[in-house]
Amino acid sequence: MLIDILAQGASPAIACKQIGVSFFVYLNTWCQDDAFRQKLDAIGAALSQNVAAALYRQAIEGSVSAQTFWLKNQPPPNWVQEMNEQQVNADAEEDGLENLSDEELRHLAEALAISIKTEDKSRAADQGDPPEGEPASKTE
Repeated sequence: MLIDILAQGASPAIACKQIGVSFFVYLNTWCQDDAFRQKLDAIGAALSQNVAAALYRQAIEGSVSAQTFWLKNQPPPNWVQEMNEQQVNADAEEDGLENLSDEELRHLAEALAISIKTEDKSRAADQGDPPEGEPASKTE
């Protein structure tokens, strides 16, 4: 009887209350009885399939949000391969910044109005100042 109530979508606590069984008895049975646990797993899977079927119906009837959710979670097989290939290509072309020279990076930063600090070691050495980020040496 408990299994039937759970199969209709009731929570274990509600099902136990309906048949007059302590929830702790339910938990104890769940912990000790593999067959009981397997039945509950099968019920959970069946209930999930019911929800998936309802989602599919909504998608077929034109619900864009249902269609989007369905296709994100159940894409056609050829989409999975294409998406994987696109991701590999996108990863390979990520941003291409690692292939740019320092000068190209500076021009890009200027074009994007990004302020960057540059280190001009030769100028700093000529002025007797340490390069930016390096501590001044103590000379006495």
